[in-house]
Amino acid sequence: MRGGLVNWREWGADAFAEAAGQAKLVLLDISAVWCHWCHVMDDTSYSDPEVSALINERFVPVRVDTDRMPDVNERYNMGGWPTTAVLTPTGEVLLGATYVPPDKLIETLTGLDQFYKENKDTVGARIAELKAKKEGELSALKAPPSSDVTSNIVSYVLEELDRNYDPIHGGFGAEPKFPAPDAVELLLTSYRDTGRAQYLDMAEKTLVGMDSYGMYDHVMGGFFRYSVTRDWSVPHYEKMLDVNAGLIVNYINAYRVTGNGRFKDTAMRTLGYVDAWLWADGGYFCGSQDADEEYYKLSLEERGNKARPSVDVTMFTNLNARMVDAYLTAWEVTGEDGYKEKALSALGFILNNMKGDSGGFYHYYDGSPRRFGLLTDQSAMLKALLHAYLITGDAKMFDEAFGLLAFMEATHWDKEIGGFYDLPEDPAPVSALAFRVKPMAENSEMARSLKALHALTGEAGYLDMAKGCLAQHAREYREYGFMAAGYALAVDYYLKPVFEVTVVGSSGGADTEALARAARAVLIPRGIVRVLDPDRDFEEIGRKGLQAASRAAAYICTGSVCTARVEEPEALRVKLSEADVHAP
Repeated sequence: MRGGLVNWREWGADAFAEAAGQAKLVLLDISAVWCHWCHVMDDTSYSDPEVSALINERFVPVRVDTDRMPDVNERYNMGGWPTTAVLTPTGEVLLGATYVPPDKLIETLTGLDQFYKENKDTVGARIAELKAKKEGELSALKAPPSSDVTSNIVSYVLEELDRNYDPIHGGFGAEPKFPAPDAVELLLTSYRDTGRAQYLDMAEKTLVGMDSYGMYDHVMGGFFRYSVTRDWSVPHYEKMLDVNAGLIVNYINAYRVTGNGRFKDTAMRTLGYVDAWLWADGGYFCGSQDADEEYYKLSLEERGNKARPSVDVTMFTNLNARMVDAYLTAWEVTGEDGYKEKALSALGFILNNMKGDSGGFYHYYDGSPRRFGLLTDQSAMLKALLHAYLITGDAKMFDEAFGLLAFMEATHWDKEIGGFYDLPEDPAPVSALAFRVKPMAENSEMARSLKALHALTGEAGYLDMAKGCLAQHAREYREYGFMAAGYALAVDYYLKPVFEVTVVGSSGGADTEALARAARAVLIPRGIVRVLDPDRDFEEIGRKGLQAASRAAAYICTGSVCTARVEEPEALRVKLSEADVHAP
């Protein structure tokens, strides 16, 4: 385990038992393979003989990779990477920081160790205080959630986006400035619903700002994780699979709305980067590419003579599922079969290698599957499976989605007040993992999938579950400001009608495919595009009251109400592009 001269232990019960048995504090380091300052700390503080001797003698050092153990990171991150936290043997935080240079680390750790040994009663009281606080927070989670899931939530987040918008450079807030895929999607969706030009202007300026300057790698392609500066000119140089997945979808959707080829070109170049650097021979996507500031500052000619930044070849289920969604979205607009093939390959790898006996999925693969049952993997996979089903019509994908949801209901769903916990219940949890939480991001993602399932099946129970996911956060979303955009999107999806574009025709038929391509070329807020084949789906065609004929036709349906047959692709595209079609 990389980390200078420190004898790192893995996170687990043994490490905390060792700390308790020897009356030592735990030094927790949360790192990442792509993290520049983590490498710096390894090469300085943790490679310093005096520092490492102090840590190895007086502490139990534990190292966690944030990508591999996002649940630990969720509970202990102290504002960035590396996280340097000193914990009691029962897991309470006594001190938290990020990068700490050698001299400061010696001073801090020496003082804490001495204080702990000399003031165990005081520390014990502090531990009891922290436990009581945590128990109070858990009790609050068990209180009946707010039922006030209304459009006011969406309006508030849109106002926050407007208030924090940078009219000069695009994006939201000041430096450091992060990509905000959910915010851009909310703006594009709101523009399609309302026709308000300000929403489109904000989305376009943000996307143009990101792909014009340092946030985008104009040599290798792909987006960096964030910009250190407000004007997007100086990036933080790691490249993350999930960041690029979210931005690919943003640029494709902006192209769907505007027809501006610039946005399509950026998406295609980013897909090219992912193909070249993050696609593994095993048929899945790699997790990230390392930060290497000196390399990325080189010109094209100079780069050719230098070792390229390393790639983390670990397969992460959640990150792959989100890139699957991005590649399927790319196929919808471009028709390039390679995108669909890679998406289905990665999905197949997960289904074949990462699925547990009980139906859920493991988190990462490095020769074998590890870390079973995290909500982030299950929610991302449910969305990807539903997308793959709509693209392929393969009933296996639908069956896998239902099986996954059944697993989640049994292991993650709060049967008393609703919402999904981030972990299955563990009979012997380690430290803070005993406290299960209901994260806003994953519950929002689940709410959208549940609403889609309601639209596809008519089962009212899915709609009730979607509300349960959202009601959990109806009191707290204001604390997040514009960063609650993903939650607002889910609320919008829940409250407003789903538009189902159903193409009835033979799968693979030229007229069927032309209509499906025309529908997929348009950004349809809360839209579902599917093909029903009379030979395969005759029961559902009849149940919907649609007609099969010698020529394929499309129907735009809201609930049980459908338009007349549309047989011409251009007529369908124009109809779907009309703002009033999607107005709530």
